[in-house]
Amino acid sequence: MLYLNRSIEIIILHILMNLLLGIVCVLSYGRIVGETNWQNMKTRHTVIHYNSMNDLKKLNKNIRFPSTTWNAITKYFNSDADMVEEKLVSKVDILFERVQEILGMHNKLDKTKIFVCQNKAQLREIYQKFYKKPCRLRAFYIYEFNAIYINVQDLNEGILSHEMAHSIISNFSMTRPPVPSTEILAQYVNKHLFR
Repeated sequence: MLYLNRSIEIIILHILMNLLLGIVCVLSYGRIVGETNWQNMKTRHTVIHYNSMNDLKKLNKNIRFPSTTWNAITKYFNSDADMVEEKLVSKVDILFERVQEILGMHNKLDKTKIFVCQNKAQLREIYQKFYKKPCRLRAFYIYEFNAIYINVQDLNEGILSHEMAHSIISNFSMTRPPVPSTEILAQYVNKHLFR
């Protein structure tokens, strides 16, 4: 009986600590994403935050589907025609659903936030504000906000799908898996993205 009470105390303490961490994260969120006046665009699975239409155009251009894999949609998506927003929404959702398919994790998630940084400096600034250390990454995912941060100048579909995998894996079950496990699965996604 004493063991059961101790277990309950530990569970309650764990819940309270997570709640406190969540409150701290929410209160500091505005400072972390920077002073930029973010605009946003919603897809079925994500909310894309961006600084300018030019960033959306670059993002759309950098997400490409190989013609050998998805020939029917590749011609449409890879063309330089207008409708950037419409194409981008479709591309991001197709990529997200492909990552879910590879992982076998199709549960309903809160929308993943994708912050499209204009350059490496903006990406590094956000990382520095959150982690209090220099950024050596091309992109990253913050579990506490279910947010992906990408540099539109250095991006491809592999990088974005890798970060989407972190979001999907981390939010699949009640317990967050260890980071090394999510990294292994995210790399697995990269290898099987267009197979």
